[in-house]
Amino acid sequence: MAFMRRQPKAVFMAFGTKGDMYPIAAIAAAFACDQVQYHVDFISHSAHQDVREHLSRKKVSYIPVSSPPILSPVEDNNTSVSLLSLLEKICTKLAALCFDQIFVSECLFWTFSGSVPFTFCEEKRRITREHRQECVVIFEDIFGDVPVMEADLVIINFFA
Repeated sequence: MAFMRRQPKAVFMAFGTKGDMYPIAAIAAAFACDQVQYHVDFISHSAHQDVREHLSRKKVSYIPVSSPPILSPVEDNNTSVSLLSLLEKICTKLAALCFDQIFVSECLFWTFSGSVPFTFCEEKRRITREHRQECVVIFEDIFGDVPVMEADLVIINFFA
């Protein structure tokens, strides 16, 4: 007979900048205060650990992920940001928003423009792969082999 946990779980995931993360952290804290029957976890980049204490006071567990919140090709080899590279970056992001394929658009744009070596795209792919794997491991740790309850909740921001 499988073990059934009694307390439902709510998992909030927020990745990206602090501006992407803070609203989801606030929602997680408010949810934990309002829905005391839940065990609430908040997953975000380790760079955002400044919210840990606040979340802890609200009975929310903070779980860091090691990936960086932002990957910038202009930081490669300590190069300075030129106006041209900044404009290219803005255009890349705008194109990505229009086509909803941020990674593909950014890599193609930067590679063909010659502004950033292809190694940035390779590095971004590696970090993305490791980030996803780390999130899978965290989910396995949170939910384990115990059957998922009907009341379990997962909230993920897709703003980043």
